[in-house]
Amino acid sequence: MSTTFPKYDEATNEIWVYKLNATYMRIHREVFRNCGKSLSIPTFDLNPDINTKWGSWNPSTRLMTFSSKLFRNFELGAFEYVMRHEIAHQIVSEIFDMDAYGISHGEAWERACKLVNIIPKRCSSSTFLSQFKGSNKSDMVEKVSKLLIHGNDSGCTEHEAEAFLNKAKQLMLRHDIVMGETDQTDRVFLKRPFGLNYKRFPSWMWTLGRLLEANYNVKNIRTYFYKGNERYLRLELFGEPSNLDIAEYVGHALIAQAEVLYDKFRKERALEVKTIRERDGKNAYIGTKISKSAFMDGLLAGYASTLRQSKKETIEKITAEDGQVIPLYDSNLLKEMQGKAYPNLIFSSIAGSVGAGRGAGRKAGVGLKLAKGVNSNGNRQLQLN
Repeated sequence: MSTTFPKYDEATNEIWVYKLNATYMRIHREVFRNCGKSLSIPTFDLNPDINTKWGSWNPSTRLMTFSSKLFRNFELGAFEYVMRHEIAHQIVSEIFDMDAYGISHGEAWERACKLVNIIPKRCSSSTFLSQFKGSNKSDMVEKVSKLLIHGNDSGCTEHEAEAFLNKAKQLMLRHDIVMGETDQTDRVFLKRPFGLNYKRFPSWMWTLGRLLEANYNVKNIRTYFYKGNERYLRLELFGEPSNLDIAEYVGHALIAQAEVLYDKFRKERALEVKTIRERDGKNAYIGTKISKSAFMDGLLAGYASTLRQSKKETIEKITAEDGQVIPLYDSNLLKEMQGKAYPNLIFSSIAGSVGAGRGAGRKAGVGLKLAKGVNSNGNRQLQLN
């Protein structure tokens, strides 16, 4: 599935391929201990549009392909299981030196399954899905997504846009009521990479993380990975799939539009400085140098204030219609699950941005409307190859 933000999809895939490599090497060591022979590390590929297979192994190209839906909708054990399944196919072709085509799930593959510690049984989608907690429904996300698109369409009137966006907010709030009534054991909590990978982590990304936490029932964590010898930092979101889908869309749309607005502000400021210097001389006082971090931080703070007010009005409206107080999302459970997912999590204070531009950014953020471009992440029935 494409999220309509290719730049961020590419950065996210880097993280998932990194995790695939790490998982592969761990299973690789198991295989060596079990049979005394080594496999050659394959090339990994993630396919967002694959609709018939969870994973596949191609011995001629040495390509191991996985569906992105595994990472977006299932807990970590799911993609490890699929990888073990595909490594069993690799063992048949590389250690047993057999043609994998035509005998993909035969006796040799069953022997290989024992080397990777999985049951030697070909799994259908339903069998696979029953083994791991995952999300295969996104009706609410699809509805909210369509409303967000309509509400931000430049072709609709201000009244129509407001109606669409208000309906989207109501659905999200009502959705949290449903989730609150769901048995805890049936709820899925996932880690999802978000945004770009940075050598120097921008301070305004913390502001964005707090905005998403406050409004979309997710947690944000700064994490890192290595590309070669270089260390990269990034934000990671944690929560339930439907909430992650919405938070991811809103966050990426905010970054994309904030970048455009900052570029516009920078050019306007450069023209203003040029005019002052032409009028008063090259040594004229032009104020503090503008800061992208300050502008972005201000924009996000401004948008956050708009969201707070809008949420308050929406809750009052729903309460009046239903005649009862809207229960809050179970944030304690989310925090508890975060603690289990990140047992070594460390909290720290973050310094703010310095430089001019925060006021202009805040002004832009207060009146910001998200641009078009969101897809739901429906999960079709897939199979292991």
